[in-house]
Amino acid sequence: MQESAAPENRRTSPFHKLVTGNLALQVMVTILAAILYAVLTNFMGDLAAGAITSAIFIPAYVSMIYTFYWGTAERERNMVLYGHMKEDKSRGLRSGLFSVIPLAIFTLVAIVLAYAGTGANVIGIYRICTAPFLLLVNPLLEYAPFALLVLLVFSPLASWWGYQNGYNLYRVWDHLIYKNGVKPRRGAKRETGPRKRKN
Repeated sequence: MQESAAPENRRTSPFHKLVTGNLALQVMVTILAAILYAVLTNFMGDLAAGAITSAIFIPAYVSMIYTFYWGTAERERNMVLYGHMKEDKSRGLRSGLFSVIPLAIFTLVAIVLAYAGTGANVIGIYRICTAPFLLLVNPLLEYAPFALLVLLVFSPLASWWGYQNGYNLYRVWDHLIYKNGVKPRRGAKRETGPRKRKN
């Protein structure tokens, strides 16, 4: 057995860093979304402000978490290949589920209060804490509070998808813009047909 692959030399995955990194991204996007929403409500109605905020920050929320997990998985893949870390492809999903626990608890509280018709102040804070999703949150709080559980899907889904693609080195963007999903190398000449022999 190689020395680098010996059990005592194996590094453990920074699982807590995945969770805290995910939480930090959620908080950052939420703060920015809340600021934008507060500004927009001075110029337009709540519905339009919520729609614009969500149109910008739901994709930002998902893409930032996805990118963070993609990069982490790429690095961990190399650690696995060189025997420094045990393979665990479920790491992305598990850390994504852990990172959504605070929101899950607050969502359950908001659901109970919404059905009870009380706790306006708490629900107001909940709206701020879910600012990227206001287009969904506002109508759901009024008409179908239980459906707020859908908000808990975004982080685990982005985490799982990003980690899987990063581990497999699958770049979605390359597959969207390049033929066969392969970025041409710099200086590479394109083959246009069979070469003619010089006489």
